[in-house]
Amino acid sequence: MTRSERYEVIEKVQYGAVAETFKARDRVLDRFVLLKVLHPRLAADSDLVQRFRREALVQARLKHPNIVTVYDFGSEQDFYIASEFIEGCTLADLLERAGRLTIDELRPIVLAVIEALRYSHAHGVVHRDLKPANIMISDKGDVRLADFGLAFCREMSQLTQEGCVIGTPAYMSPAQARGQTTDWRADIFSLGVVIYEALSGANPFQAESHADALSRILNLDPPPLSRIVPDVEPRVSRLVARMLAKDREEREDSLDSVRETFVNPSPELERRRTGPLLFPAAAAVLLSAFVAFLGLKLLTHRPRTDERGTLQQLLDSGLVSVSAREETFAAGRPPVAESNAALAPESGPRNPGFVAPEPSSPVPVRISVRPWAEVTIDGQPLGVTPLSRPALLEPGRHRALLKNPYFPDLTKSFEVSGESGELTIDLDDEFAFLDVVVKPWAEVALDGRVVDTTPLSRPIPAALGRHILTLRHPDLGESVQSIRADTAGEYRMSFDLMRN
Repeated sequence: MTRSERYEVIEKVQYGAVAETFKARDRVLDRFVLLKVLHPRLAADSDLVQRFRREALVQARLKHPNIVTVYDFGSEQDFYIASEFIEGCTLADLLERAGRLTIDELRPIVLAVIEALRYSHAHGVVHRDLKPANIMISDKGDVRLADFGLAFCREMSQLTQEGCVIGTPAYMSPAQARGQTTDWRADIFSLGVVIYEALSGANPFQAESHADALSRILNLDPPPLSRIVPDVEPRVSRLVARMLAKDREEREDSLDSVRETFVNPSPELERRRTGPLLFPAAAAVLLSAFVAFLGLKLLTHRPRTDERGTLQQLLDSGLVSVSAREETFAAGRPPVAESNAALAPESGPRNPGFVAPEPSSPVPVRISVRPWAEVTIDGQPLGVTPLSRPALLEPGRHRALLKNPYFPDLTKSFEVSGESGELTIDLDDEFAFLDVVVKPWAEVALDGRVVDTTPLSRPIPAALGRHILTLRHPDLGESVQSIRADTAGEYRMSFDLMRN
């Protein structure tokens, strides 16, 4: 039975770069489903199809009341996933309408997400894309975790390679932002961001560009929640701060501790309460009424278009202090002789014409890279910009290696002299950006490495100089172009494979 024979499409929910989703009716079982259909033009991409199939397999094996259930998977050039359809809204929708939630309104949502994560982690699955848009809330107040498309599964790890940055920038863990391997603590970091945003009304890592959001993830220590939202009890603020620790070895690593904090209020909070504690069941009823009051309906996986500025305005105004947590590097100072005489032997004739060279002293060099980069000088790692202190470098020539997953690696030679120095680099000024448009579409490879499929998610950064651009289409063949970028900036190129 084909997809169109079994499923009757009712309405489109979302159109994405990889797939589009529909509300549909299963004619066989007479129930509504959420139908996620891979774009036909991408069916020839074996790696993408594998990831799409993996999403279905991973989520289908997770049978839990707080995880969206997968019913069916279709293949044979028509790839789709049929899953449970939730009548209600997402947490993103709720925050868009309500601004922010109280701790009592958030409690049932957090507890449900914790149960879903505990179950998935116990089965070797890390979600890796936890965010308000993937937390579904039904009209009855039931909470479901959705979209395991980026999930890491121990048994299917061959599709996840180190060096690949995946996830939603403003919610991903520092390890994800660096393209490193992740574990269950990545989900704890993302849950901390969700809690912070829900209680304060703003995501502390939200930025205008993906690169700037990653920079915030790696460098910004958000102000304590208790400073932004006075009615948040201190121990919740401290818990969220531990969940957002940059170093996963220092991060809160127990979902049980998070659950305990949200289930049991502190004695001080109990004394302040005018009514009884809202336990999960009662809180779910309140949440259901709250959702119904706002009149929210399901917009599955809808991207958020608004950016509330509550926290951002505080950060930009300077009223809230922010500290950057960075690794630092300081070169050792060589021993300095007290005088030239100390270099002469204790006895014997001296050479009156000999003058010992003055020992050099390290020079403080301030290093600034926009939007950010991992910095290595002469093979020594300094950390991620902005660095908390200048690097101490010997006078002379040095070589800097700058790494940012959204740009090619950049090597810069620079000279250090005088009493202080500065190395300032804007990565946008160092590379060409190739905006490639192909009709009808193509897989794009730059210098033999596949980088994207059109339409591109972003222009392709490339070093200045000559490159080989290869466009591949399963039916229209391959087109190879030699291109040259002489200056930094954006290069827009259009190709029509139909004419080849």
